[in-house]
Amino acid sequence: MKKNREKNCIISAQPAKGGRALAIAAGVAAYCALFLILFSALPFRPVRLAGLATGLVFACVFLIFREKKLAVWIVTSGASLYCVLCIAAGFYAFAGGLVQFVNDVALTSNEHMHWGLGYLVSDFSLSATGDFLFSSVVSVFLAIGTGFLSRRRKLLAAVCVAVLLLWLCLGLFPAWYAAVAAGLALALLFLAERGFPWRSALCYLFCAAVAFGAASSCFLYAGSDGVRAFRSSLQYSAEKTFYGKDALPEGDLLRAANMRSSQNLRLEVTLTPQVRTLYLKGFVGGELKGNRFVPTDKNAYVNNDYQGLLPYVAQGGLPVLQYAEYSALGGLNARYNVKIVNKGANAKYVYMPYSVSAYRKGSPYYDLNVRANVFTPKSYEITVCAGDRSSERLTQAGWVLGDALDQTDEMRRYLALEGAYRAFVYDEYVRIAQTDRERILTSFGGAAATSISTAAQVIRRYFTDNFVYTDGVDAIKSDFLTDFYGGQIEKSNAAYFAAAAVYAFRAYGFAARYAEGYLVNPVGSAENTVTVTGRSSHAWAEVYFDGMGWLPIDVTPTFFVEDDEENPVDPDRPDVPPVDPEQPDVGPEQPEKPDKPDDPNHDHGGPKNESEARLLLALKILIPVLSVVLVAVSGALLLMGRRARIMKNKRRALEAEGEEFGRAAYAIAVRDWKRLGGFGEDTLARYGIAQQEIRRFMQIVEKGVYGAHALSANEKNYVLYFIQRAADAAASGTSKWLAFRCKYLLCIGLK
Repeated sequence: MKKNREKNCIISAQPAKGGRALAIAAGVAAYCALFLILFSALPFRPVRLAGLATGLVFACVFLIFREKKLAVWIVTSGASLYCVLCIAAGFYAFAGGLVQFVNDVALTSNEHMHWGLGYLVSDFSLSATGDFLFSSVVSVFLAIGTGFLSRRRKLLAAVCVAVLLLWLCLGLFPAWYAAVAAGLALALLFLAERGFPWRSALCYLFCAAVAFGAASSCFLYAGSDGVRAFRSSLQYSAEKTFYGKDALPEGDLLRAANMRSSQNLRLEVTLTPQVRTLYLKGFVGGELKGNRFVPTDKNAYVNNDYQGLLPYVAQGGLPVLQYAEYSALGGLNARYNVKIVNKGANAKYVYMPYSVSAYRKGSPYYDLNVRANVFTPKSYEITVCAGDRSSERLTQAGWVLGDALDQTDEMRRYLALEGAYRAFVYDEYVRIAQTDRERILTSFGGAAATSISTAAQVIRRYFTDNFVYTDGVDAIKSDFLTDFYGGQIEKSNAAYFAAAAVYAFRAYGFAARYAEGYLVNPVGSAENTVTVTGRSSHAWAEVYFDGMGWLPIDVTPTFFVEDDEENPVDPDRPDVPPVDPEQPDVGPEQPEKPDKPDDPNHDHGGPKNESEARLLLALKILIPVLSVVLVAVSGALLLMGRRARIMKNKRRALEAEGEEFGRAAYAIAVRDWKRLGGFGEDTLARYGIAQQEIRRFMQIVEKGVYGAHALSANEKNYVLYFIQRAADAAASGTSKWLAFRCKYLLCIGLK
């Protein structure tokens, strides 16, 4: 035992520091970190903090008396009895607290990650007693578990990290104080176990990693309005950097002013002469929150009992391929190929027409659009049915409303899928506040609309008579709908008109949503390839036609043609030229020609105000810097892990006896000095190692390998001393770079 103790004093790193008090502090910190990670990311309820105090008492008592087995059994028994009493005294309250916890996890995960997780129980009443009982039992369980694992600090640290990673994967971003507690717990665990080399590079890297993790959680955590605004700007900047930059506002009406201000190339579309006007949609927004449209996510399915609907309707190609399938069932089987090459548009989306019948790239994003993924190239082909028609002129085919005897099995299957999806659509996409409904209908003068076509004409007439189409729109002062229908806005563009039309259709009881993309029109050209620039950026309303699906209705003045306000012209008629989005047809009764932008070559896709521009500029600098720092920290930690593994293997090899010890010592010395010039007297002398030291080392090694007697403790200690002495001489007597190379790259020595 004495020999092993002497050897370990030389081989091992610095002895543990802090003693029993530090170990107790580490255990308590680990318990607090686990509790905070579990609850800090969920909706805050003060009663849950009482559970933290309960567990804290048990954790402190257990850790203080853990050296005494009788005390450990008493504390453990008391904790078990406490948990049983809590559950027995208020079983239904405890069950309610459990249900609330699971539902909070589902709700928060849905909000952050759009998982669409279902509730454990939908209908139950909140109970402060249930919250306390559940959190208290969980805290006691964590306290006792932490106490038992406190001697296995690596395992306890792994548990903390595992819980944190699980929560992050579920979208439950812990609050900043939970991240700080986790970092503090890991630091104290490391200190209590092996001591901490305060002056080494590992210390600084570890502190930087803890600080970086805490700061990251601050930014990820959906806390104050300032943090949410910063996250939004950060996400906007990151997406523009990753996917590419165009001028489409992606539903943000505050960024809509310059959506057509760039003449840069966006798309190249190759299509057959039979295919005419195409609305290629990218972003789709379901709900206007503030002054920004946001997509409808899977929360809608959970909250309205439609969970599992999307996989069901996707079996029939709904809703992306819905109109094409409807047309095919009605006998329209003509198909054409359209090739789209993304030359500068936002690469997040696979731009799709409404008559698409097959696509080979991208992934459906819920019921909204098709998103690009890592395998989606910028060039893709799409199969479409015959050219898009004027949507509001469409009527349902007879088989949709016909007798069941007139329907085929395919038709009945389609109608079953469409009916399930339509129920969801009329729950989600007709929502409008009563005040907005009254304001809109009052603005229209009480005009009735019994059909989508009639509603479209009323909306178009109102927009044409009361607004001026121009790229230089009036700023939104407060709320968009209030300003638009309250006379605060006169100059509008496609984004404004589309947003206002969505809620106008909803006011009339029709399901509608907002869409952005590019309006592609060959303008009668015989060429098959059409170049689409930023001037073709457009926004429009999507309206759900029962039985047919989502179809575009354009209400932007100068982007639709009507020779009679009561009878809109069908754009598919050969005697009516299609509308050119580059040169809108502006007659004497139409609004004035849009103003030209000051700098048509400048892409105004960024922020409008100066403070936001400075923030985004700082983010563009900060993101690469943080990425470099993260890569550097990760590389350094990997380097540290590699060095620790090599040192551990060396020490394990030197735990042998006799001949194996001598061979291991010689192999380590030779390997250490191989890349420094070889293990020779001249090389070692150059680094300050005397010849007698070398000879003494070799004599002991030879004695261990070839001698008949085992080495003494002093001889073994000298061998270990020589290996470390040579390493210190090489690292300290040279440049800083060579010292770093000796210590971390070559890993010479034993410490």
